Amino acid sequence: MLPTVIAVAAVAALLAAWVLSTRRKLAVLEENVNNAMNQIGVQLSCRFEALSALLEIAKGCAGEECQALVEAVNSSRSAITGRSAPADVLRQEAVIAHTLGRLTLIVAQHPDIKDGQAYQKTMGAVETFESMMRTSCLIYNDSVMRLNRAVRLFPTALIAAAMGFRQRDYLGDRREEKTPLWAKLTGHKARRRVRQRARKAVRGKGSDKMGLFSKKPPCAICGGKVPRILAAKIEGEYICNTCFGKIDMESGRANNLTMQAFRQYLTFYEENRKLREKFIVSERIDFGAFDTKIIFDFENKLFCMSKNPDKTVFEGWRLKSFVIKEDSTPLFEGVAEGIRRYPSTVPERVMALSGEMAQYAASRRMAKALDRMDDGVENGSVPRYDVDFPEPFSKFNVEIYVEHPYWSHITCDMDGPRFDREYPDASDYLSAYRERLEVIVRLVQGFKEVAFPDASERLAGFGAIHQGQKRAAPANAVEEIRKYKALLDDGIITEDEFREKKRQLMGL
Repeated sequence: MLPTVIAVAAVAALLAAWVLSTRRKLAVLEENVNNAMNQIGVQLSCRFEALSALLEIAKGCAGEECQALVEAVNSSRSAITGRSAPADVLRQEAVIAHTLGRLTLIVAQHPDIKDGQAYQKTMGAVETFESMMRTSCLIYNDSVMRLNRAVRLFPTALIAAAMGFRQRDYLGDRREEKTPLWAKLTGHKARRRVRQRARKAVRGKGSDKMGLFSKKPPCAICGGKVPRILAAKIEGEYICNTCFGKIDMESGRANNLTMQAFRQYLTFYEENRKLREKFIVSERIDFGAFDTKIIFDFENKLFCMSKNPDKTVFEGWRLKSFVIKEDSTPLFEGVAEGIRRYPSTVPERVMALSGEMAQYAASRRMAKALDRMDDGVENGSVPRYDVDFPEPFSKFNVEIYVEHPYWSHITCDMDGPRFDREYPDASDYLSAYRERLEVIVRLVQGFKEVAFPDASERLAGFGAIHQGQKRAAPANAVEEIRKYKALLDDGIITEDEFREKKRQLMGL
């Protein structure tokens, strides 16, 4: 009998502990919602104070109208507390939106008001508080979501129902009010007409000042829906994401677009669609997972700076020249008259470090072996030294010059290989370098195919030897020739480059 009593008591204790824990969790979630609503109340209060300051500034030119707005604001303003409903917030938002609309109309009639430094500074404060309130509303909705989820889920829902916890409403749009709040405040037909004109005036100058949750006007281009947050604008006109996403031009041009220029660009975009639709990918150049992609259409002589023909497609004749460099050292230069290749000094510089790297790698292996001799594990008992071997270059830099209404200079780059920090090896580096160099060569061949099919290719000397300058033959020319023969066998240098270097080493 006693074990049964103990078991029942233990179960009861566990159940009581769970109930208390669940109640505490629900209380914390509800308190988070109340705190978020309190924060919204603080932001609303700051917006009202800034709005009152704007009206005081405008009184100097429109005293009676501004005084009427001040009285309307003071009579309609109410405090927002933690227990306030989202509808209360929306009503206060409506008061602010109405007042800003009326104030905008007054400022339009008295342009001297907005030229004052105090007005501009105060208007900036209004916009700052609106941005802060947007953040507070997001926090509130997130807190409500967490509380509502906990209240709905079983078995927490049992405790919530028994202890009075309920779901809270989200802070959303004012859809239930068919008549705007400011219409209820005045009710005069004449005032209603003024409000309609004020809305149009505010919408033309940026409807984001009409309230946090007010809808943006439709896209000025296609009439489509404009997002409420982070909406794109050109000359004060809202543009939907679909239209704005069509922009593919140099950043300097895009940042200074006018509506007229944007409409002209959209005409070009539709004309360019014909090239995108007939594009057949013949060659795809990939600089890396998150780096530049370039595709070529050899049949139609087209290329596009993307992995798919979804951006601007260039006709081959628009390409005027290109330059590919290892950092700042030219590797390829291409124009219609010919393509010039400069032999790279990278293999030579890497081979010069090969002996030192081999010694360093061997010393690290020896240190690891000695470190494991005492207890079979690596515990750092044997000191090691680190050597940082600098890479011969950092990036392949590509510069493309085109004759185009929206592009003139296109740049991109591909990272060069890196030495292994633990065990650097010249052969591994040169193998990785050869792979990247093959990508660059394919890129050059693609440009040649679509833009310069008749261009001749020629070698422009070897390494960094300047024209007219001669280098003395090394003491061990045979050993040097063997190194370059190995590079030739690995495909890192060409037959012409090897012959040129061999001729220099032999002093011919």
